[in-house]
Amino acid sequence: MNSLTKELVDELIEELKILKDQYINFPMIKHSKTIEIFSENHRHKFELILNRKITRPDKQELKITYALIYERNNLIRIDINGAEHKNPEVALEEFDDLPLNVPCPHIHIFNEKFNIAFPLEQYIKYKDINDVSDLIEILIAFLNKINVRNLERVVIAQSFL
Repeated sequence: MNSLTKELVDELIEELKILKDQYINFPMIKHSKTIEIFSENHRHKFELILNRKITRPDKQELKITYALIYERNNLIRIDINGAEHKNPEVALEEFDDLPLNVPCPHIHIFNEKFNIAFPLEQYIKYKDINDVSDLIEILIAFLNKINVRNLERVVIAQSFL
């Protein structure tokens, strides 16, 4: 049974966090990486999932996602590329700025009632997503969004083979 509420999720996202390691080895294509994150007071443990998996082997379709996980619950996730997300029509009544169809990149933020997505630019500013440096830029913006501190000390290695 899921005991998360929108209020608790907002608190968990806003909570100051620290990475277990200050070194992030960005995953190679066809791989994912799990990174431990702790709340600054060490009351909560999170997982940061960096995913560069092939979702359709027949087409070599690469899907890139970043997610913050807490107790096996997806709190917030960015889909960099992939399929367009169709929000439930009933959700449009509750959210003024929620489009029905949301192309990638988009962001999912936990909601108790619906699986909804918003255009990424509503939450994170980025230039483009044409190359690897853009993926790193969006990752850093995501870490800022989830309140990871001391990012100036974090080293992100690029394993882009």
